[in-house]
Amino acid sequence: MLSPELPRTVATPWPVGKLRSELDRLTGELARWQRYPHFGLGEEFCHRANRILTHLRGQPHAPDVEWPEQFSFERSDLGKDRLTIDPESVQRMLDWVKKLNDLLPAPRVPDVVGGDGVFQGTVWPEGRIRIELRRLLDDLNLWRGYPHVGLAADLARRANRVLTQLRSQPGAPTRNYPSNWQFDSSDLGPSGATLTDAATTRLTSFIEALAEMVPGFGPGARTALALSCLHPRVQSAAAFSWREGRMAAAVAGAAETVCARLRQISGLSGSGEELVEAALNHDAPKVLIAGLDTRAGRSAQNGCRHLALGLVQSATGLARPAAPPVTADRAYEMLALASLVLHQLEFARVA
Repeated sequence: MLSPELPRTVATPWPVGKLRSELDRLTGELARWQRYPHFGLGEEFCHRANRILTHLRGQPHAPDVEWPEQFSFERSDLGKDRLTIDPESVQRMLDWVKKLNDLLPAPRVPDVVGGDGVFQGTVWPEGRIRIELRRLLDDLNLWRGYPHVGLAADLARRANRVLTQLRSQPGAPTRNYPSNWQFDSSDLGPSGATLTDAATTRLTSFIEALAEMVPGFGPGARTALALSCLHPRVQSAAAFSWREGRMAAAVAGAAETVCARLRQISGLSGSGEELVEAALNHDAPKVLIAGLDTRAGRSAQNGCRHLALGLVQSATGLARPAAPPVTADRAYEMLALASLVLHQLEFARVA
């Protein structure tokens, strides 16, 4: 026997993914070696193959498998030149390694537990969802460099948990959320240890799409990112309530800012619909958005009046005790409405 015999098993066997990678590498090198089967390389390959067998015997399914004996070359396997292995012995080793491939457990697709329903316990506040999403996206960026299947399963489970919480938020039944993530048998790469490029891209897109379902989600503070494109007066009036998740109060603050601006320009008192009608009515307005002597001017005046009326009416409706809770999506749209009205009032003048 030219190759030393290794122990039958090891205390800490390699994971299946590493076994598959080692076997794939060995098979590829053997295919090149058989063109000139030098006995020195043959001994090295024999040692590597037996080491793989040793780790295979340590797998959980090993007791149920009839394993072959360790492979070895004898001196009778040497060719006439005493430098190479004879062709029959080379083929014997190739067949032996192929048997190891056949005995290796087939790669398993990770099972991601969870249905497409809503959470039955205490629903996460939106701030908790944002924290979990930020951690998930950070881990996703690290994972993409080497898309290991085990880590992919953990990312998918966490993403499904966030998705379940999103479905459980107020107003969620009005949105079309995707189904939970599930792996497909075609998602595994050749080694079984990593995902394919297509599956990696698909999981990445799934997780990044969750972030788009949370209004204003991003790397910065919620108010800094979500409200930064709105009128500065809206940001000042709504920032505190928006940060605390009190959407109706944020809308009320923005509507009051519009009323305060109308009072400032017109000199009128009052608030709400009466103030908007008195300041922007088309018969005798106190505040002019544009000249009323042209059709375009009258359209601008009426448009601003209707927008402002819609805003204060919506804010009044949200303040009623029986009003349903407003989602962040709808609240942000009303804040944008207040921003639009304030931008139009920037160039308004007293009639």
